[in-house]
Amino acid sequence: MRLTPVDDANARVPESRTVIGMGTIDFTIAAAAVGALVGVLSVRSLRTLRYRRDNEVALPRPDTAWVLPAAVLAAVILTIRLAPNHPSTLILLAPLTVAGPWLAAVDLDVHRLPDRVIGPVAASSLVALLLVSTVRTSSSMLALGTAGLVLAGGGYFALHLIGRGALGFGDVKLAAIVGLTLGALGLGTLWWSLLLSSVLCLIWFVVAKRRKPSSTRVAFGPWMLLGSLVAAAAFGT
Repeated sequence: MRLTPVDDANARVPESRTVIGMGTIDFTIAAAAVGALVGVLSVRSLRTLRYRRDNEVALPRPDTAWVLPAAVLAAVILTIRLAPNHPSTLILLAPLTVAGPWLAAVDLDVHRLPDRVIGPVAASSLVALLLVSTVRTSSSMLALGTAGLVLAGGGYFALHLIGRGALGFGDVKLAAIVGLTLGALGLGTLWWSLLLSSVLCLIWFVVAKRRKPSSTRVAFGPWMLLGSLVAAAAFGT
């Protein structure tokens, strides 16, 4: 039987869908592999405890069992959401995604975000933004990223001053990086990121307060990173 042009076009649709599906599967497998590598390296680094200061050496060893699956999950979620239609956005989010699990674990352990990691993340995020905006020939991304940096970084710096250091300066630096990265995707995406971060941190504070009423210290960095991941996956497309 001879196919008409319409029938022929319809016959090719499943094949194209199969190719797209295979591409998505390949991307996902690659993302899981990269996430696993990042997770393993992060755990190995964390177990050395080299990020601790002298007065922190006697603290209990941190739980790092969640770091590997968190790294894999973050890489897979962002890849599934962004790779098919917005692959360049993955480049923009790569610095935070790669360093995020390590930073979150350190902040949970000692309530610090070390400059020796925050600095390279900031520099690589800026380079990634310049690269992606050039590839997309979009000057608006640079403008939005700069606006996000000023808004998020400036807002958190104000909170740092008002709270007399209750919000750590490391959180201010991380907020500026998040503002630069998520702001480039749209100020609405950045807004959701900051809102989700605050809500998640508040929930964790309530839970932690019930478990240990005498404790008032809560690491904000992990929730800022998680809020950024969720906002980028949900609204960054």
